[in-house]
Amino acid sequence: MPLPSPSPVPPADGVVTQERLEALLALRAEYDELDYKRKLELSSQRDEVELAKDVAAMQVKGGFIVAGVDGTGVATGDMDGVDTSPFDPARLVSKMQRYLDGPLLIASNVLETAGHTVVLICISPNPNGCAFFRISGEYEITRPDGSTDTKTKFRPDDVFWRESTRSVRITKDGLEEVIERRFAARRDELLREWAAAQRALVETPGAQPEASRPSPSFAIPSDEVPDTGLQLIRDDDAVGVQQMLDDGRRRARTYIEDEAIGVDQLPTLLDAFTCLAATFLSYGKADWFDQVVALLVDVYAAAGNAAVVERLGYSTQISPSEMAPRVWLAIAQRVFALGGLAVRRESWPAVRVLTTQLPPPLAHVGYERNWLRHALTMASRASHFATSTEPGQEIGLIDLARDDALRLRCLRSDGPSDEETLTSVAQFDVLANVVAIDDAQMHDPRVFYPNFARFRQDRVEAIVERLITDPGMRSDLLRGDAGDLAAALAVVGRQAEIEGQRYRGFHGWYGSVSQFIAENLPPDFR
Repeated sequence: MPLPSPSPVPPADGVVTQERLEALLALRAEYDELDYKRKLELSSQRDEVELAKDVAAMQVKGGFIVAGVDGTGVATGDMDGVDTSPFDPARLVSKMQRYLDGPLLIASNVLETAGHTVVLICISPNPNGCAFFRISGEYEITRPDGSTDTKTKFRPDDVFWRESTRSVRITKDGLEEVIERRFAARRDELLREWAAAQRALVETPGAQPEASRPSPSFAIPSDEVPDTGLQLIRDDDAVGVQQMLDDGRRRARTYIEDEAIGVDQLPTLLDAFTCLAATFLSYGKADWFDQVVALLVDVYAAAGNAAVVERLGYSTQISPSEMAPRVWLAIAQRVFALGGLAVRRESWPAVRVLTTQLPPPLAHVGYERNWLRHALTMASRASHFATSTEPGQEIGLIDLARDDALRLRCLRSDGPSDEETLTSVAQFDVLANVVAIDDAQMHDPRVFYPNFARFRQDRVEAIVERLITDPGMRSDLLRGDAGDLAAALAVVGRQAEIEGQRYRGFHGWYGSVSQFIAENLPPDFR
């Protein structure tokens, strides 16, 4: 199975807010998808050509350019006093379209950090896979002796991409990535056409006897699964649901047993499971939703039996090639993405169901208390959050889940913005922390981990305020009383403060949440 993205840089989703800027600066290093520049003046032909080169290169994967900072993301003041009007999105796109063919999706914003002006530019991936230059990019340079020469950075029909934080002419690896992206898009298109033909055959009156219609299965692209799920709901077809789940269970076990096949097929199948769960969640089929979660639990258990769980539990470091942690993480990040949808749909029982699962191998060993904390621990020990470009930097589980939610349309059926998607996943995390403590009746770190600590508390505080004031929500999520909730919030907040220091993120509960903790915290817990 492919490892998670090695980059902690958020997806190039067009978000150019102050919070996004701070998150990019907190990385303190450049990546293929992130370029720091001390100064950028588009009144200069040189800067315009150099920017066009970077914009073209970033259209393969997408990425961000931050101007006004040094190589570690510290504001320098070099952009103070610079004319920033050329960075107006419309003017910027117009300038870049002089050089580049095809669609060009650019967002930009002039912001301030540490008292200095900074320009943030977001370049979204090109739907065609890459961008071709339409004209040469040239500018004059002055030699030490005073003579001038023309510097040519690119020519018509050149293609650039990002390699080792540099914008360079595309290499074999780059071409393979572009081809793979185009192939994947075409493969999904063909699968959709096949699924549409199958549906048309089934829905045509008299085309097939009822008994000969194909059983529901996962032999379709993930974005076709919601249509199948909706048809099952309309028909109230519990038998069809069971047929589909049995088909998924067989496929998953086959892919796990044959890792050579599973490397490519299992992630796609997990996407399909996720979309079926999202459909049942969105249309109020709680019992069917629970059955899909049970299917994910089965896959989690199939990836590693009790002996594997025990062996890896004693290991402080796990080989990245070990299959079980890869599968566990792939499931956990999709569960988090589903959790974001559950938060937006206000399906609080679903939040509890997604949090409290304990697959049989974990229960047999007896140490773990829920699958999310276990998956996080094992993936971390196997270095699946580590980045390939900067030692010590890690991508977070919430970032991985957000990427899944943005990638799978079924997880955004309610039409959230990219920022709302991220917020809901972070809010699921804080609720999951509290639910895990409530379910285990213990405050031990093996029960919970505040992934949300990477973000400021205003991402999650609203949902906690709702939790302490909404009796219905609290009864759906928790079994304990106000004192238990206050203790859980205190413990989670304390740990989040510690973790948040690393990311300039969470730094404590405030307002009504802080007051609730102070008023309800049991005396023996203070």
